Amino acid sequence: MNETLLIVTDLEHFKAFNVQERKRSGRIDLVALTSFDNIAPHKKLSDTVSDRSGRFRGLGGNGTAAYNSGDPNNIIEETKKRTARNIADQVNSLLLKRNAGEWYFAAPKKLNGEILGGIRPELMGRLKKNILLDLTKLPAERIVHSFFSSR
Repeated sequence: MNETLLIVTDLEHFKAFNVQERKRSGRIDLVALTSFDNIAPHKKLSDTVSDRSGRFRGLGGNGTAAYNSGDPNNIIEETKKRTARNIADQVNSLLLKRNAGEWYFAAPKKLNGEILGGIRPELMGRLKKNILLDLTKLPAERIVHSFFSSR
């Protein structure tokens, strides 16, 4: 039987649920499947790309750039893109592994398109609702309301 999954994520948190609808009451419950926190956004930039405290790799003694233009903003953006690709890979894997018939998704606006751009086309066709908000810190009841309040 195909499952219905609901996934909420941001750069720091990922939560996936199985959506179960009670036939008699029409109540929708979420059963947690997986949840993890990404530690990369919490790291200091110097911990990620420096060889010594305060020195970025590839920056010459005169401040000339040799590493990713030497611009910390480029490095931060690249880290965000890499994290979004990793999240998309997690979503693809989960949807295939659980044989999801349909699925629901929420991620902040700045991240949403980046993640969905990495989803396999056959899985995108099963996406029922996409919300451009960070719902990762909400309790399950509020997440359900966000997706299914019009039922």
